[in-house]
Amino acid sequence: MSEEARADALEKASVDASVEGLKALLILNGGACIALLAFLSATMGKEHTIAKEAAFVTGATSALIFFSIGAGLAVVTCVFAYLANQAYSSHLRWRSEYPRHWTYGTIWTRAGLITTASSLVLFFYGVYTVWSHAG
Repeated sequence: MSEEARADALEKASVDASVEGLKALLILNGGACIALLAFLSATMGKEHTIAKEAAFVTGATSALIFFSIGAGLAVVTCVFAYLANQAYSSHLRWRSEYPRHWTYGTIWTRAGLITTASSLVLFFYGVYTVWSHAG
């Protein structure tokens, strides 16, 4: 296998891994939202709520915000990935017409990395928020 073919294979593998990672973030945060909404609807339907449940509901409601933002950031990351790939592609195809597009692609890539990390941090913070109100 030539070096160029190996580089192409590694690049494809990294793109595939990032796509799967974004799917996982969306499933984690989105699934947490769905689970909390189901829990909150069941809990809010009761007539009597004990103090411990009330504290947990408060934590779950706060965590729902973090999970929702995390899910949204996973989608925003996909938009950044699209913009980065378009910028890189434009630069490679029409270098003279788009000389700065490689730089733009790098900026979009970094923005995507930031939103990916933020989505993961928000998931863990949401989990911590629920856990801290559970006990």
